[in-house]
Amino acid sequence: MAVPDGAHEATSFYETKLLKSTLKRLVDFERINTGAMRFRADAASVRTGDCVYFDNTIHATGPEYAMASDLLPPGFPAGKIEGEYYWDGGLSRTCRCKWPP
Repeated sequence: MAVPDGAHEATSFYETKLLKSTLKRLVDFERINTGAMRFRADAASVRTGDCVYFDNTIHATGPEYAMASDLLPPGFPAGKIEGEYYWDGGLSRTCRCKWPP
């Protein structure tokens, strides 16, 4: 699929719409957000390069949070969460396989 220059999707080879719909269908995010289980992921802020930790004990999670921690350029576009864009945490200079206390 061709996309116009400058479009968000122009940063990648693939789109993630089907991945998001698959996660919505197969993962019970409502249950995860009740606290019945723990969900934690890290992602790199595209704007700052810093690591951001997503944790369902801090805020409600959804498919975009799970996706953001695995989106690697140029394969996939950055994921948008609350107005910010994120890529895989391994791209961050501050994500080093450690979790905050």
